Amino acid sequence: MIKENNTYTGDNYPYVSIIIIGQNESKNLKNSLLAVKNMDYPLEKIELLFVDSNSTDNSIEIAIPLVNKCISIRSDLPSAGEAFNIGIKESSYEYVWLSGGDIILDKYFLKKAIELMEENNNIHAVTGYWEENEKQGWNKILAYSFRKYTPKDHFVETSGGGIFRKQCLFKLDGFDERIKKGQETELGVRMKDYNYNIFYIHHQQGVHDYDINNIAKLIHRQFIEGISASRVFFLSYYGNNNNRFFYEMKKIYIKRILYNIGKLLILILFIINNNFIEGLMIIIFINIIRAIYGFIKIMLHGEDIKYGLLIILNILFDPIRFIGSLWFIPYWIRMHKKGVCLFGPKLGISGQKDYRIL
Repeated sequence: MIKENNTYTGDNYPYVSIIIIGQNESKNLKNSLLAVKNMDYPLEKIELLFVDSNSTDNSIEIAIPLVNKCISIRSDLPSAGEAFNIGIKESSYEYVWLSGGDIILDKYFLKKAIELMEENNNIHAVTGYWEENEKQGWNKILAYSFRKYTPKDHFVETSGGGIFRKQCLFKLDGFDERIKKGQETELGVRMKDYNYNIFYIHHQQGVHDYDINNIAKLIHRQFIEGISASRVFFLSYYGNNNNRFFYEMKKIYIKRILYNIGKLLILILFIINNNFIEGLMIIIFINIIRAIYGFIKIMLHGEDIKYGLLIILNILFDPIRFIGSLWFIPYWIRMHKKGVCLFGPKLGISGQKDYRIL
């Protein structure tokens, strides 16, 4: 049973470290950092850290006067996981809120989450939902992938960011820095396997800005997602990665690859018989049928119709993610020739880091 207590005052709220990471986030960074100053929480009990991942813009210059600690990563291929791990390592307090420079954190979420965690020792992390900045083109569609339609509070397996007990993160050695996308999901799976509980509250964590205002950026994002999925697939075979995250992702990846290879073979068969147009039409028809099936499935679960439209869009862009998956193989070969190991042992908080505090 979850206990609640509304008797907190400024004197008995605990200290919190807010860790914001970013790379070339000058567009949103100032507003992101200033939002912390406006929180409904004792400001003297908030430590604000910014971890920069080799930005080439003026992100560091923006951050230095607004934060308690500004950290610059020097590694050649920094990841969000590495930035979070460094921030966790350099933070001062037991509670840490992890976020990004493209997010405006909610004014009230911190207080609500901390009160809940203070009263319930069996809650090791609290997460909520993200709203998307809908002012720009494709963001209006992508916004719906961030929203939660479950109105009640409940325990969940993955976080998508949130407020954590630092001792829990240290025991798990933080994020897996080899994962470029989906690191929060992987951490959530490990937390569940080690009996650490993540609690979802139906409250907005903040407003995120995808910054996708044209079709080219949308296609590029789908391409990058394909690369990330391929990376996780290869990681599942290297570095003693035996947890459930890699096992489940491997199954999903293999299913998607076989599905797309099947469509490719159909197209090649038609090309051999000089029927390229017919083959292409069959591939398009298969995608449309799959998209309609996904839409109906979402609707039967009582989801918002706009979320169903997002599912259709996601399926139609599947070929782009497939191309990204294949592109990862020559990328891996190039990195190997440069001496960069993409599939070594897990790197976490305890791993060697190359950074400086400004």
